[in-house]
Amino acid sequence: MKHELLPLFVAAGLSDSRIVRHYGVAPLTVLRWRKAEGLATQWKPKVVEHGESAYKKRGCRCDVCRAANTKAQQTGNVRRRALTEANGGIAPIARHGLSTGRNWGCWCEVCRGAIKAANDAWTATHRRAG
Repeated sequence: MKHELLPLFVAAGLSDSRIVRHYGVAPLTVLRWRKAEGLATQWKPKVVEHGESAYKKRGCRCDVCRAANTKAQQTGNVRRRALTEANGGIAPIARHGLSTGRNWGCWCEVCRGAIKAANDAWTATHRRAG
């Protein structure tokens, strides 16, 4: 077993972070090994509540996290589109393209062209053979 020296390391007083570096594994792996060996640890994994932050930090895709992320994205889009409208329909950022056109509502030539190309590509791949 890869972690057969773990009890010796723990008895010698090595911290979990040193054990992580020694084996080249993630902290959760060392925590799992400690639990399997019945060894105590002072390290506790950070618990992230469900919602927008769990969606982004842990990649959680449960219904609660997806709904929170959708609401945050929609709120941000409303805010970004208001800034674009106040700037004459051009997003007040340096980088323009598909995401700027969709998220900021920008109608400059670059954004319109990117949206058109993406829509054309989607249509070509989803067109029914007839």
